[in-house]
Amino acid sequence: MKLQLNQQQAKALFKVNEADRGKGGFQNLIINLQSRLDKNRLIIFLTEKDLNSISRYALNYKNGGWQTYLRSIFSDIIK
Repeated sequence: MKLQLNQQQAKALFKVNEADRGKGGFQNLIINLQSRLDKNRLIIFLTEKDLNSISRYALNYKNGGWQTYLRSIFSDIIK
């Protein structure tokens, strides 16, 4: 799935630091997505696995920082 981010969403995507790689599934997901963002066009291609992971982290856990973070970036696709 091709997803066009706006400037605010793209900036939010990079709030997780590369140094956080390996600290958890959520951090690994975000860092992986960062590496796939076309920074010039602000387009990212999401796989079915990405979509499932984004939805799972945003919806299947208690409301908190990570859930709000994901919703701020991927509100268009989180159902």
